Amino acid sequence: DLGDPDEVSDDSSEPADTSDTTDPSGTDSGAGADSGTPPVAERVRLVLLGDAGEQQHVVDGEVLWESWQDEVAAVMATVCATAGCDAVLMLGDNFYPNGLDTVDDERWDIQFSEMYAGIDAPFWVVLGNHDYGENFQKLEEGEFGFDPAKAQVQLGYSGDSRWVLPATAWTMSHESGVDRFLCDS
Repeated sequence: DLGDPDEVSDDSSEPADTSDTTDPSGTDSGAGADSGTPPVAERVRLVLLGDAGEQQHVVDGEVLWESWQDEVAAVMATVCATAGCDAVLMLGDNFYPNGLDTVDDERWDIQFSEMYAGIDAPFWVVLGNHDYGENFQKLEEGEFGFDPAKAQVQLGYSGDSRWVLPATAWTMSHESGVDRFLCDS
């Protein structure tokens, strides 16, 4: 268990026993109960994924390029199956070009649930500019080019338990002392 969103770490809790302080080179690192220094935190294996949200780029009905999202997802699934992964950190721009309009959008299934079906790990999510429905035309006209309602769609999604996005900025703490701070920018 890697912690729950917004879980507060209790500093008085004892860290996990890590009496084996041998580093990969085979020498004693000196960390542990006898040395007076804190033990090494347990390993957390993360896959980082950014700008994942587009299968093809279409302008005026013409496909300008195909995305490699499915190939990347297949490699991620292989890495997670062979080396293990504790979580996937989605770094934003999860759905190009302008976010999603509803929690029932079919792209949830196509570009998330089915795309990453081979990965049995939580996806810790942050939002990017495209997830807010970035609209360059409005920006060029001097208007606010982002739609906060678009962000609410991803914040409100509950159709796949692996999707973890409780707020636009959030933290997670773990008993090993590993804290995660996630925010859009």
